[in-house]
Amino acid sequence: MLSSSRHHYYKGFLQFNIESPTMLPTPQAACVSTMKSWSGQGTAPGGLTEGIADYVMIKSTYYDPEGYTKPGEGGRWDEGYGVTARFLEYCDSLRNGFTPKLNNKMRKVYKDEYFQELLGKPLSQVWSEYKAKYGNIPADSAGAGVKFIVTNNARNLPGGLRFDREIGIPYTLQTMSTINQFIWNLFEQHSYSERKNIPVLNVFISDFTGAAAYTNGDFNINVSAQVIQSYPPGPGKARFRFTSLMYHEMAHIFQWSGNRTAPGGLTEGIADYVMIKSSVYWWFSYTRPGEGSRWDEGYGVTERFLEYCDSLRKGFTVELNKKMRYAYSDGYFVELLGKPVRQLWADYKKKYGNIPVGEGYLLPDEISKTLLY
Repeated sequence: MLSSSRHHYYKGFLQFNIESPTMLPTPQAACVSTMKSWSGQGTAPGGLTEGIADYVMIKSTYYDPEGYTKPGEGGRWDEGYGVTARFLEYCDSLRNGFTPKLNNKMRKVYKDEYFQELLGKPLSQVWSEYKAKYGNIPADSAGAGVKFIVTNNARNLPGGLRFDREIGIPYTLQTMSTINQFIWNLFEQHSYSERKNIPVLNVFISDFTGAAAYTNGDFNINVSAQVIQSYPPGPGKARFRFTSLMYHEMAHIFQWSGNRTAPGGLTEGIADYVMIKSSVYWWFSYTRPGEGSRWDEGYGVTERFLEYCDSLRKGFTVELNKKMRYAYSDGYFVELLGKPVRQLWADYKKKYGNIPVGEGYLLPDEISKTLLY
């Protein structure tokens, strides 16, 4: 029988008591540990409190370093346990005693803003820089690619049946991988440190109206089975429409949005920009250069404006996306093109004759019918 000893570790707010066999310190030691920490009266993320508990365990040295989470692993800062503990250690390296100070602030309530107060940066930026430092390693995959999952929740409905019959899960999985690589190449995101951390991407075929598709959260795309059912009949037409839609929706997953401070119309325009660059879109009915009333109107209007900006500076849209990693500012247009965005929009409209939406070049009815049907 192995002898036991009681180990005490004090660090600021922490008191760590553990009984563990002296010859076999393991991560399970945390299960019999006690610590005094605050949780913002239950408002702190559960993953953070679990991470602080693991932080105590690591500081005690009663854990197995060989089998423990490595710095940089994980998909979210508040994923908990080792992922969050390693992130807290990184925060400690930026400010000595960060984790005890964070705990002290959490006595009555928790706020993400505590990271800004203590480190001078938003939490999302601190996490991104941490991931960049260690190569953006997904948990348990050491830098492997995105995992794609497709679920048809409308199998018994006409749109779901058509999806299975004319598009299919195998094709969708293959297409998602192709689009993923296309977006990384287009955005010049050639290393993990330059990319969003997307460990998994779900596509759900579901029954809803009001939109062809939408994203929710960081890892989910929802596609309307009713819209799939409405695609024009004919060999390959459903796949073409679906693939075009996926270029747009997956662009939303991988693009930067200035931590959601960028105009919604701009992010929609960049998503369409990705779709246009792929050449998988319905060119004959797409927005013409010069259409629209605002530069951030979104979709085709903004996409055509971004193409115009590209003509003034090669790679403008890619550079703009890079600048939007942490925040958005209209000033980026001045930095990249030397003119305010309103002046650029006025110059653009002047070049193309100030065409209102819907008054671009129209095809004869017989040509439209041939192409559509």
